[in-house]
Amino acid sequence: MKDYEHIIIWLDYFDKNSSRKQGRRVSKELSVFEPKIEELINAAKNLGYKEITNNTNARYPKRWYERSAYIMIEKDDNKELIIRELAKEIKKMRK
Repeated sequence: MKDYEHIIIWLDYFDKNSSRKQGRRVSKELSVFEPKIEELINAAKNLGYKEITNNTNARYPKRWYERSAYIMIEKDDNKELIIRELAKEIKKMRK
């Protein structure tokens, strides 16, 4: 059954090595090389998302041949806006 109260954010959304066709969802300027699950969790916490669950043994559907990870957070806004906010926060944390 689909969970409409949470959204899944994959690490592949932020990977600069991936193309849009492979699953990157932010621009090259906002993406980073080899994002880590810890960075994604910390970025979500810094932005105030409370319920964060993660799965580090998953495979992103567009790249099923590689291991990936994701977090699940409560949905409070448009998914694209949340992804952009997280990308900016990860970029800021890396500087």
